[in-house]
Amino acid sequence: MEQIANLSTGNRCQGSNPCLSAIDYVGQTSGIQKRLKRHNRGIVPSTKSGTPWELVLQLEVSDRSEAMLLEKKIKKRGAKRFIQDNQLGV
Repeated sequence: MEQIANLSTGNRCQGSNPCLSAIDYVGQTSGIQKRLKRHNRGIVPSTKSGTPWELVLQLEVSDRSEAMLLEKKIKKRGAKRFIQDNQLGV
């Protein structure tokens, strides 16, 4: 079983600087908890600056090819819009 995950950093506020908007990361994996731990430990260079990450949405699909197609669709539309369009209450 493959999983699609939407991870988010939430809002990040630093001192008197305004809060940065939430940053979303969408990816597919067969081990979501392991993947989340890797992102939060700073092991993945592309998500290192966004720690801590939290799981916002997890979708399960039957195989990797379906996961890859769904990941592409979500990234093309944008994670927030995809969730709103499909009424996936988060």
